[in-house]
Amino acid sequence: MASFRSRTPESSEVSRDDSTLDWPVGAETSPTPETANSAIPGANGELLPDDWIGPYRIVQKLGEGGLGQVYLAEQDEPIRRKVALKIIKTDIHTPEVAARFESEIRAIALLDHPNVTKALDAGTTGDGRPYCVMEYVPGIPITDYCDRNRLTIEMRLGLFTQVCMAIHHAHQKAIIHRDIKATNVLVAVVDGQAIPKVIDFGIVRALQAPMSDKPLVTLHGELLGTPEYMSPEQAEMTALAVDTRSDIYSLGVLLYELLVGALPFEPAMLRHSGHGGIARLIRETELTPLSQRVAQLGGRAHDVAHRRRTKVKTLRRALRGELEWIVGKAMDKDPTRRFASASEFAADVQRFLNREPLIAAPASVTYRLRNFVRGHRPIVIVSAIAVAAVCFGFLELTTGLLFQRRARIEAQQEVQRANAVLEHLLRSMEALDPATNQSDVSTQAVLGAAAAQLEHVFAHEPGVEAAAHSTIGRLYSVLGEHELAETHLRQALATRTAVYGSDTAPAIESTCYLAMLLMDRKQLDEADLLLTQALQISETKFGLDDPQTILAKFSLSRLRQQQGRTDQAAKLCGEAVAAFERAGIGDRWRLARYRSEFGSYLTNLGHYAEAETQLLKSVGDFKALLGEDHAETRRAAQRLETLYRLWNKPQTGSHNGSTATEDTGL
Repeated sequence: MASFRSRTPESSEVSRDDSTLDWPVGAETSPTPETANSAIPGANGELLPDDWIGPYRIVQKLGEGGLGQVYLAEQDEPIRRKVALKIIKTDIHTPEVAARFESEIRAIALLDHPNVTKALDAGTTGDGRPYCVMEYVPGIPITDYCDRNRLTIEMRLGLFTQVCMAIHHAHQKAIIHRDIKATNVLVAVVDGQAIPKVIDFGIVRALQAPMSDKPLVTLHGELLGTPEYMSPEQAEMTALAVDTRSDIYSLGVLLYELLVGALPFEPAMLRHSGHGGIARLIRETELTPLSQRVAQLGGRAHDVAHRRRTKVKTLRRALRGELEWIVGKAMDKDPTRRFASASEFAADVQRFLNREPLIAAPASVTYRLRNFVRGHRPIVIVSAIAVAAVCFGFLELTTGLLFQRRARIEAQQEVQRANAVLEHLLRSMEALDPATNQSDVSTQAVLGAAAAQLEHVFAHEPGVEAAAHSTIGRLYSVLGEHELAETHLRQALATRTAVYGSDTAPAIESTCYLAMLLMDRKQLDEADLLLTQALQISETKFGLDDPQTILAKFSLSRLRQQQGRTDQAAKLCGEAVAAFERAGIGDRWRLARYRSEFGSYLTNLGHYAEAETQLLKSVGDFKALLGEDHAETRRAAQRLETLYRLWNKPQTGSHNGSTATEDTGL
């Protein structure tokens, strides 16, 4: 089949027009005066640059297929535009071919979808050959576009759902494409957005009224379509068995190729098997799962993974399971077990992206999960509450600031990432069956299970994966598992730097959390280097009152205190408190903590009156937020008691700090 492809894919302009065909295709005379004066091609049927077909001037040949030749042409009046002009080859100009060509034109004329190429005009040349004028799509095959731009699995799935909806539109018009393949789905860039376009309805089949007034004949033994993408029933060459579900199968092959970088069946093997062999191979050969197909690529696997912005191991994990179920359902040998429609196919892909239950999921998996939750509901609920409380306590440090300082849309995105991380932790907790573990579900067990699945669960969402690493790392730090904490915090920093850049808020946040852990591990030199750079970047890019600048400054103040440079620690912490108050950030917990640290530094320097002001505010806020018995409240109260003892000033009341653990070196 011919493809309306440009040889200059760098162009990003797509011609659009609302014109429709308003005369019969294949008429003996041209509907326009210009057509009668068109140049008659030579004996070989080739059109040359500057030849005219009606009002269209030929620019260059774009391609050639089984039925016709496709040219890039230009129209000057009444609309100036570039078009793709398809014309039947001279040597196959028969009534049967003309009927099929007419079917393609009439089929496309019925379609009106942003992801389907448009028919603009039609007519007959001076030598009696019908031609069709199409929307010119200066794009490249969808597989090439995805590879050249290194689209992630998630991005590829997003483009693919648009293709599914284009085919669904055709099916609603009772039209089967019958030749869905990568070269018949072109991607053009319009206003910076990638737009897939389904082209080439050359072997279209109508489900209802015939597309042509002439008889449309398929010759005995004629294989229509592309073997690598054919459904078993289409390969059998039994036209009556081919319906919309055959296109579903071909869409499944296309998705397989987009994900794996290879076709399910080797082209050389198919094409050397003959018509009967092709049908037998497609009908009888079991589909290789996506993850196994990657392993079969050998040395090519590394390039395939690179073009998807990941590694081979991570790619195989990402493809295993749910995506294999989706592709397997679309490519089922039995048409009745495939997706009922292209829109249902697209919806299941979207469910995967949204982390919702799949239509394609085996019933047994859902059944086991549902029964586990039902059978251990008390443990699930209690553990969920415990994990949620810990997670939200930490995630609030990030999202609370963003709601106050960042634009609302950025804050909402951060909340979505936080919710995705929490959901993953809860799912990990559900997977821990106390009946098999012979123990209660612990926080450490939940974190361990969650950490083990990160690469698989968030392989196509590196930003969310980084947020998950950050949360798990900080939780491990609280639990005293510093080595595990460092592993996850370093991974979070590396991923956020790669995805967003080193001078962005997520990267600076990860830098600060890693540096504070390094302080606990007495790796002060590296922590100093990280925080100094982070503070310099944040002050320059975001300003003094930005939440990331405040966090970097507070973190550096703690480091300076550990280094014995209390005067610098107090200066930095005081600036952080002042910026926090100026910015009007409504996170009282964080402000109370900053004031507690600041009061401690001032006490060490002998600035007792100012220290008292900060510590009294800190104790009051912690009591209101957390209660008198909370560790943070008791720590701030003990610092206040230490101040009064050094200052020789009577206390005005009890602050319940006698048993708190002091961590400032006082």
